[in-house]
Amino acid sequence: MIVLFLVVECGLMFAVSANFQTLHQAYPYAVTALVSSILAAISQLLNQLLFVHKFMPARTLKFHTWGTVNGIINKYWYDLITPLFPSIPLRVIIDQCIGTPVFNVLFLSFSALWENHNIPYTVRTKLRTTLTSAYIIWPLFSFVSFQFIPQHLIVPAAGIVGILWTLILSKITES
Repeated sequence: MIVLFLVVECGLMFAVSANFQTLHQAYPYAVTALVSSILAAISQLLNQLLFVHKFMPARTLKFHTWGTVNGIINKYWYDLITPLFPSIPLRVIIDQCIGTPVFNVLFLSFSALWENHNIPYTVRTKLRTTLTSAYIIWPLFSFVSFQFIPQHLIVPAAGIVGILWTLILSKITES
């Protein structure tokens, strides 16, 4: 069942990717949310295939939903900081010092709410581990993306790197 859903998600990703430029020009926030949603679901399905060894539809839906929300927020964030901070090193610092902690608090809060857990407790007990993991991946991605990737492709590129990141988040929130 997991493999079937992975094939469907990858097919959707291929269809959206083939038409990304046109879709992004017409619906920038919607297509970014869709791409983020699909990539988050793919990473969760990979987690289930590789580590959990069972299909968990509710968890897949959770990551689909988070991917949608995260895609919209990330697009807004990058659209905000790019013109405000033309210096790439400063933009990376702002992204990592403000964006990374905020996005991780939002994810942990969303996850706790979805799982009907205590939000302050979840954030307090998991934020350090989450940020430690985040700072292994995202500073380098921020620098590379701000330096080399066109602004409209940063969120999809983040979604691709986010496959690895979502596998890490899955392990953190499962514990």
